[in-house]
Amino acid sequence: MSKLCLSRAGYKWKPGFLRIARNLPLAPLPATGIHAKSRLRLWVDRTAIPCQHASQGCRPGPTAERWQTDRNMLQRLHQKIITTKRAGILTPLYLYARLFLLLLSWPYRLATWIRNLLYRFEILKPTRVNLPVVSVGNITTGGTGKTPIVAWIVKQLQEMGHRPGIISRGYRSDSTGTNDELKVLARLCPTVPHIQNPDRIAAAEEFVARQDVDILVLDDAYQHRRIHRNLNIVLLDATCPFGFGHLLPLGLLREPQGELKRADVALLTRTNLVSESDLFNIKQKIRHLGPDLTARCLSTRFVATSLMFGDGRIQSLAAVAGSRVVVMAAIGNPDAFVRTCQDAKANVAECAFFPDHHHYSAEDLQTVSQLADAVDAEFILTTLKDMVKVETPDPRMAAVMIETSFDDDSDSQIVRDMLERATMMI
Repeated sequence: MSKLCLSRAGYKWKPGFLRIARNLPLAPLPATGIHAKSRLRLWVDRTAIPCQHASQGCRPGPTAERWQTDRNMLQRLHQKIITTKRAGILTPLYLYARLFLLLLSWPYRLATWIRNLLYRFEILKPTRVNLPVVSVGNITTGGTGKTPIVAWIVKQLQEMGHRPGIISRGYRSDSTGTNDELKVLARLCPTVPHIQNPDRIAAAEEFVARQDVDILVLDDAYQHRRIHRNLNIVLLDATCPFGFGHLLPLGLLREPQGELKRADVALLTRTNLVSESDLFNIKQKIRHLGPDLTARCLSTRFVATSLMFGDGRIQSLAAVAGSRVVVMAAIGNPDAFVRTCQDAKANVAECAFFPDHHHYSAEDLQTVSQLADAVDAEFILTTLKDMVKVETPDPRMAAVMIETSFDDDSDSQIVRDMLERATMMI
């Protein structure tokens, strides 16, 4: 398999099929104006494409990230194809690639349509458990901010006097049986029990038998329709809310946009990263897709509050103001995190992005440290989701701690009222 080889003087592709990725054009993301090239840094080495968010005069990192698996190489090629512009110069290669993905999406679309139809006509019925259930999920792949929203919901339930328990699928768990989200929620909600099990019904029944919780919060369960829920919350990332308008694998949609109508409330995340006009258009489309969401399409943002270092030390966010930093992330939407760092007045000199749920090796961390040395960075800023996976972090590495904030206090009260009503239903 060909590998990407780079040097400080430049970069080139060794012979191999990945060479075709360089010939695909790029375009703005839907409704945001964010250039697709910034998203592609998730898959393309940052030494090959200088950081779009970096200050002028910064240079590429000194070493290349070499992806070791076919999976990662295919992922970045796929990302480039689906974010390529749909008008202008349409090369035959681009058209063939999109046609191939379209053909692959048809069986998935058919299976999704049949499954949802069976539930709609109650041929398949969700199972009720003896506890109220709140579900949090989305209709796209990638990061919409589910984990901080789940933490906020759990905190609200605790303030109401309830004893919530969290159930998640455990996607991409490590050798210990835990994944990124469980580790983060263990930090954010240390007193809340959390069960990871692909069979959510079995996990719910385990909580019922334990009798130590009085309400369940399902993490990433919008498509998991086997279990009945009393409150169905769907999240949409305002920077890419509709997954490029196509189902997997041609786009990022897990199911058709019209399935938004199943939600009781829609939470738009990262609304501070889009313009007012774009936000208005997104909300109008959501209300068209789900008329019942007209009064329950709410805006949220993630606000940086402090820095947490590897030794547990907490420092004011003001420490990064004006400082040169390297941003390291292995999340679904790394560019949104870069914007968060910039909002904290950090001078982002370079970025080191890895695939979502990436498990860091010692070589990965050494590469990031060398990158920070090359640009004279004072901090290496990362997310809590990444920090919990780093066993021996660089002394300069700190997680940017964030909290969920609603654009309007009345919006947060709407969600709290819905949570309160959900706790009284079984």
